[in-house]
Amino acid sequence: MKRRPASVAEWIQSACLCAILLAGLAFADEFEQGVHYTKIPIPSKTLDPSRVEVVEVFSYACPHCYNFRPLLDAWKNRLPEDVAFRRVHAVFSPSWGRLAQAFHVAESLEALERIHVPLFEAIHEHRLDMSQTDLLARLFEQRAGVDKETFQSAFTSFETQRRVGESMAAVRVYRIVAVPSLVVEGKYVVDTKGLSALVEMLDVVDFLIDKARKERATSESESDSGNN
Repeated sequence: MKRRPASVAEWIQSACLCAILLAGLAFADEFEQGVHYTKIPIPSKTLDPSRVEVVEVFSYACPHCYNFRPLLDAWKNRLPEDVAFRRVHAVFSPSWGRLAQAFHVAESLEALERIHVPLFEAIHEHRLDMSQTDLLARLFEQRAGVDKETFQSAFTSFETQRRVGESMAAVRVYRIVAVPSLVVEGKYVVDTKGLSALVEMLDVVDFLIDKARKERATSESESDSGNN
């Protein structure tokens, strides 16, 4: 059977995945605490205790987060069942706060998959000031099918404000000072410090996922021994 030509999106995703896999082979045994990642003094609880959690702390306004997105998407697509992934939008300024509101609106209306990339592109390709609520409302209507009234109601709701507040608190607990950052198991933080490329962040995260698995196994073994 003749294989159809790959689309541009498929080619980019395949290239990203190859880069991730090749880089992982080169760096897997070289990661050190304090050099390639930091440990949070007081770990925070994860949302799903049954799985290792990875949290991306990002902002739509961050150009590095925009460049990191296709790499992260390719990596996410190969995650095993025992790893849970979620996002937290950082708030380092009032305009980032409005973008965080938009992120949580998209989550609550189950529109994130439709709006995530267009919102990034509106800012970094089309140079639009997407902290303006009227532009956000139009984007949600055009790309996610959310009418302006529904968007505005969700955007100004107490629930959205509560979620933004929780995100701000999480960023403080994680001690995030730059984005993109990745938090593994609520206790290890990976950013670009000590790394030469964004893709290396994912190599460190893979290393820390394996580390978290081993720590869980040790903890469970010690617990079982204590109960006997």
